[in-house]
Amino acid sequence: MFSKKQMTARPVLRSTCTLRAMLAAVSAGFLLSACGTPSYVNENRSRAEMGNDTPSVETVSYKIHNAFREQPPLCVAVLPLDDNGKLEPSQREGVRRIFYAQLAPQKKRDVELQDVDNALLALPEEFRDDPVALGYALECDTMLTGRITHYGSGFYGLYSNVSVGADVKLIRTTDGAVLWEGRHVASSHGGSVPFTPVGLVSGMVRAANNVNGEQLDRVTNDLARRLVSTIPDNTEFLYARVPAIKLRTGPGSDYPVVDLYPAAGKLEYIGPSEDKDWVTVRDTAGQLAYVLAQDVTMDREAVPPLLPTPDMASCQDADFDPETDIALASGC
Repeated sequence: MFSKKQMTARPVLRSTCTLRAMLAAVSAGFLLSACGTPSYVNENRSRAEMGNDTPSVETVSYKIHNAFREQPPLCVAVLPLDDNGKLEPSQREGVRRIFYAQLAPQKKRDVELQDVDNALLALPEEFRDDPVALGYALECDTMLTGRITHYGSGFYGLYSNVSVGADVKLIRTTDGAVLWEGRHVASSHGGSVPFTPVGLVSGMVRAANNVNGEQLDRVTNDLARRLVSTIPDNTEFLYARVPAIKLRTGPGSDYPVVDLYPAAGKLEYIGPSEDKDWVTVRDTAGQLAYVLAQDVTMDREAVPPLLPTPDMASCQDADFDPETDIALASGC
């Protein structure tokens, strides 16, 4: 038998346990939101391919356009990002500098930010939004441009939030074609639901630490790193359509053959010549050379069965058709 006092205490105990469980669930939500891994959504995929994929709160959305695959960028200039006048110049420039730093390890030539700014100032105002004029002034075939969509923090005593977002594109300067585009909002959450006086103080400290300047830099770095990671690097390879690829010193059949590359090998793709008939490549030794575009392919499955590789000396002495660059001698 329970006393009246004990019977009264049991509902109170159950209510207290229920409240603690609810607070624990809310606190767990804070922790999950603070350390959640973003999902990457490739917008090139069709809805059928994506199936029931449900993007997380911190979705990294991106799209690689066909123009990128047809002619990958060799150089990228990071232009000032738009913010609709909401940020301080130092904040806006800080986001831009972090994008520049994240792009630096890729195998694309970059243009120093100061050189970009100087070129923009030298251009008449009406040409500063013209990709062709910018490309000519910067001597660069691609520019990264876009806008900062989110930047700031909120402190609510026991909880804080830091968010930085951007919507950016790679645009080819020769024709204004969009090569790649991406959108993302990176965020960090701090604080917790207190269960004790010590927990109250601890949660307030964590919430306050989450909104300092260093945390804004870390979140900005997450934003740029995640978006840049979806931009293909220029390490694309070409495979032979012929028994051996002739590597020449220049884009034409009148340039000497410096090496023969076997059909089983692959060459790093650098870019096309102006007339698109020749392709600049880099061999395994790191040397640049030119090959006839019709002799190579990016499709590994299109490579014909292996054939004997002709002898370099015999091909050097062979007569070549001046229009097709195909040797008249067998095997070359």
